[in-house]
Amino acid sequence: MTHLSPESAHAAIKRLLLTCITPAMASETEGITRMSERIRACIERVKVDASEGAALVAECAPHGRAMVAQAQKALADLEALSVLDELVGEMYGAD
Repeated sequence: MTHLSPESAHAAIKRLLLTCITPAMASETEGITRMSERIRACIERVKVDASEGAALVAECAPHGRAMVAQAQKALADLEALSVLDELVGEMYGAD
């Protein structure tokens, strides 16, 4: 079992983040060193994707609903990670 430390907690959040986002989004945000900022950047990107999906739904495009559903799931996952990151920050100090 991994020893609980600030490093292991941040590594776990990073690992979970990479499972929640697309490879393209991971690449776009890899230069952001603070995890809280990286999560926020991903949330903003997912919100844009959700808006684009909603626009497609309004235009009756067949893949719009899938885009919206995928964005909603990603947004929920990222918001949960943001909470965990904030908790780790409170426990161990800012990332």
